[in-house]
Amino acid sequence: MSLIRLGTVEKIIIGLPNSKKLPDFSNNRDTIFIIGNIIVVIPTGGITIDHLGDILENQLGMSWWMIDYLYGQHGINR
Repeated sequence: MSLIRLGTVEKIIIGLPNSKKLPDFSNNRDTIFIIGNIIVVIPTGGITIDHLGDILENQLGMSWWMIDYLYGQHGINR
């Protein structure tokens, strides 16, 4: 399965309400975001489409139509 680049994942997450990227405190392997009161850790190498979808749905409570909309806005094909 193909990976979504970290830059694209950052654009999606930073575009969400109440989200921000935290500074790197420990290593260069992960990028840490906080969305409201939820912490999301993304590997710097990127993640799969399904993994990002799981984060958006299960951790952030998004519906699949909204996730598909975000994918389309960022040129991601499922």
